[in-house]
Amino acid sequence: MRITTGLFALLAVVNAAGCTAQNLCNRIAECREEEDFDVSDDAPAVCVAEYNAGIDALNANEEEECHALATAQLNLDACKAGLSCDDLFEADLGKECDDELEAYDDARDDVDGNECTPQEN
Repeated sequence: MRITTGLFALLAVVNAAGCTAQNLCNRIAECREEEDFDVSDDAPAVCVAEYNAGIDALNANEEEECHALATAQLNLDACKAGLSCDDLFEADLGKECDDELEAYDDARDDVDGNECTPQEN
């Protein structure tokens, strides 16, 4: 069976999203438990499903800006997954993910209105 370049790229994005989602969602649950929040056993799995749906929606759009935003989100969240609990919940992420945050902000700014949603202008 021959895998085309496009399919290979899509599989790579799906795999990256899955790993990033799992790592970030687990980290969030761990940190909330450390802060004595009541976190249900299924919280990480629900978080992963919601996260992946958002990334999938961005990648389903034909606009390149949406794909760039998905990639920037994955990179930012991969960085966030490695943060201490204190830094994870700070607005500036403890200044640990500045490059990824700047790239995400730039990608978000490049999106024109609602072009990455079903309600395009």
